[in-house]
Amino acid sequence: MLAGLVEALLQDHGDAETNLAFVALDHALDQKGQLDRLHEDHDEIDDHLRQVQTAATLSDAQRLLKAALLESRKHFRREELTVFPLIEKMLQKETLTELGKVWMQQHLARAK
Repeated sequence: MLAGLVEALLQDHGDAETNLAFVALDHALDQKGQLDRLHEDHDEIDDHLRQVQTAATLSDAQRLLKAALLESRKHFRREELTVFPLIEKMLQKETLTELGKVWMQQHLARAK
């Protein structure tokens, strides 16, 4: 159950990242070879969370959930060090404000 909750939270994060940040920065991240790594992070995290649901034992499920959480932390740290500074550098304040508004609209629409 906890893995499902984490998966739902990370799905929202992944959707926002893909639909907003990556769209705006795909070319810059791709040139630096970072885009593939960020996408691979998402795949690894998703795989661990899916495996939790079919784990044969409680200890296996716990191990997989811990692995997913560890990978999530690494992914968020990687974003903090690479994506966020790049966003601030490459996008104008107005663009960032508009992306924030779009994200908020999407977030509120999903909450309904």
